[in-house]
Parts: sequence; structure tokens; C-alpha cells
Amino acid sequence: MAITFGYSRDGHPELPQIIVLGLADHETGLPVSFKGVSGNENDKQSFLTLLEKDADEFKKEFPDVKIVVGDSALCTANIFEAASRADVHLITKMPLTNSVARQYIAEADPEKFTDIYGSENTKSERGQWCPNLKIGSCEVKTLLVENPALREKNRKRYEREAKKEAEKAMKELSSLTRNCTNMEEAKAAADKVQKNLKLCRMESISHEEQWKNCKVGRPRNDKEPEKKLVGIKVTATIVADEELIAKKTELSIRYVIVTSDLATSWTMADLLAMYRGQKHIESGWKLLKDKRLMLESIYLEKPERIEALMCILYLIVLCLKVAEIILCEGMEKNSLELPPVANEAPAARPTITRLIAYVVNQHITLYKNGSGEVRIFNVNNTLFNIFLAMGAHWLRYYLPQTYGDNRLSEIAGK
Repeated sequence: MAITFGYSRDGHPELPQIIVLGLADHETGLPVSFKGVSGNENDKQSFLTLLEKDADEFKKEFPDVKIVVGDSALCTANIFEAASRADVHLITKMPLTNSVARQYIAEADPEKFTDIYGSENTKSERGQWCPNLKIGSCEVKTLLVENPALREKNRKRYEREAKKEAEKAMKELSSLTRNCTNMEEAKAAADKVQKNLKLCRMESISHEEQWKNCKVGRPRNDKEPEKKLVGIKVTATIVADEELIAKKTELSIRYVIVTSDLATSWTMADLLAMYRGQKHIESGWKLLKDKRLMLESIYLEKPERIEALMCILYLIVLCLKVAEIILCEGMEKNSLELPPVANEAPAARPTITRLIAYVVNQHITLYKNGSGEVRIFNVNNTLFNIFLAMGAHWLRYYLPQTYGDNRLSEIAGK
């Protein structure tokens, strides 16, 4: 069995897949639980299995856990009811496929939004409480959030999609000349293209019959050549629907958060902060899927060994997350910043992968001459101070003494 890097929706449903159900600590972001499950199983079913069949094991391992935060895959009646039986509350986001969520987003009164973090705070999120809902048999508290910081990013995304849609529609229109043999068929085909437009509109539509001489060669001067209809030329202008894009952009910056914990006196800021704690597990998955952790091809025969491999990768993620905590705490304590990497802004709390990218970009070189003298080039002051802030032992492999005298214990103590 060959394990290669792939994507669950890359058009190969026949290939077996494995995914990781993970739990991370809300405060530190450290992964605390790992379970490998079939990647060919729906995420919702995997979460339900975790809360139903594995509930006893879950509560035994984490007896103090009262709240589980997750993405919209948690937002089903079965999962909420299973969580209730396991004496666990959920915080999640309602999917846009939910009609109530779409209604709250579309019909929200802009005047009722208030600054979640206070008007003096630089964070821009606004929110408003919505009526409580029933998800299955569970009542949930509902918060509608609006994040204006996403407006420009989402608008540009819709504009890119509209451009691609217009190009595709123009190609379809150009093919109608060859494929349509009568006016009714051409008009119906053009209408179909128009109905499929989601971000664009069709203007200045015209239909022109294309005729061609039936016989090859020059016709007689005294006789009108016989002609045949060879197609209908459809011309139109496809333009982005700016009004529709603006409307979709406004709706896209809103989302609905729900929680089954009705006993807590939630503020909008507390509930949003708790929901955003899922960024820790998301960052862990991102590290887990990093191609730098995968070999080009790994051959394993047993599913148990595949799961063991995933466990090793998850332990690597744990080590990286611990290193990231040490990195951020050390840099904050010493007021350090990591310089820009690949057009990114300087960072006072960088991710560990960004630090690795910075180290790689320095092209650090170790040179040892014939007499045994060791030199290390391109370890700049910034990198030296960052590793020193993390702890002197992080400098071991960037000091010439390590490769000359091998006095690791002495170096670590300096």
C-alpha cells in the first residue's frame, strides 16, 4: 500500500484515506488526544462515533472537560444530542446549508450590531444575539458575528470568480455558433448560459444566422447561389454584476455561532474567543498536512502501521507546538521580532514554520578546514538572539564549539 499526499475531494473516492480526529487544549493549543479514522467516512459520522461509542473512554481520559469546540461539522442534531448524553457542551458554527443560519445572516438589522470588544478596541468584529434555537432536542444560544476585516478579501475573491465565470460563459457562447442549427435552439442555449451565471450578467444579446453556399466554387453571374444555414452566431457582453457581488460580500462576512451551554452568562466577546480556540486544532491539522513531514512514498501493509505512522506525525506536531510556545514566550519576554519572510510583515509571535522558513532562507553554512577549525556562516544577530531567548541549548548546532570540542554540556550551561 502506497501512502501519498492527497486531498479528500481530489476525484479519487476509490482510494482508501485516513484522517485524524484530534483534540487540543484551549489555553496552550497543545494536542492532547489523537485517533485515526477512515478518511472515506463523513466527518459528521466520525464526530458522532467519538461522542457515542468512545464517550466512556473520552470522559475517563478527560473528566474535567465540559466544552468541546469544533467547526460546522459538529452542528447536527445527532451530535448535539450525543454530546448532551455525554454531559459535554458544544460550541460550533452553523453551516450555510442551514436555512435558519441563512435567514439570520440575510435578515440581520445592521443597526442592531454592536462592537464585540468595545468601541475603543482595535478589533473590528461586531455581533448581535439572535433568538435561541432547537437543534434536535437541544436548545442552543445563538450569536450572529460580522467581521468587516474580511470584506476586502472576500470582495476580491468574488471578483476573481466573476472573471473566471465570464471567460467560461464567453467560450460557451462562441461554441453555440457551431452547435445550434436553428434560432429557437440558439436562444434556448443562450438562456441556459445566462441562467448559470452566478456573479455576472449578460447584456446586448444578439442572434445572427450564418449562411454558406451549398456548392463549392464561384456561382454563375445570372444565378443566385443556393445557400444553407450552418449555424446561429450568438454575441453578448458578459459583465460582473457589481451589485450582486457587493451583496454577497456583505453576507459573506457574517456567520452564526451556537452553544448548548445555556447556564453560562456568556458575553459576545467570551463566546467568540472560545469559538476561535479551534484555531489550535486547525493549525495542528495544517502542520500534519505539511508536505515537509511526508515522504514521497511510504509502503505499509497493515492498517495498524498506518495509524502508527499518523501517531508519529501527530507527535511531531506536538513537538512543533511546544517549540512554538517556547519561541513566542521568549520573543515576547525579550521584545524581539522575526524579520519579514516572503512579503510577510515582521512578527512578534511567529509560527514555528515561519521561523523554520527564515532559518532556511539564511543559507547557514558550516565550514571545517583541514586543521579542524570550524566556522559557521550566516547566523545573524536576529537569529542568534531568538534562539538565545528560547534557551541557550537551542544554540548548540549554530556554535562552532559544538563541532570542534563537542562540549555540549558546557555550551548548554552558557
